[in-house]
Amino acid sequence: MGQMPVYSKVHYMVHTFGIRHNEKIAIHITVRGPKAKEIL
Repeated sequence: MGQMPVYSKVHYMVHTFGIRHNEKIAIHITVRGPKAKEIL
């Protein structure tokens, strides 16, 4: 069983950067336990 990535979406449009509402712009994952210590 691995970690599942979570996508972050845009809440506000920013025309200067070409970002649209609800566009996926980032991804993050929470790592806990021994795996987190290994990464650090």
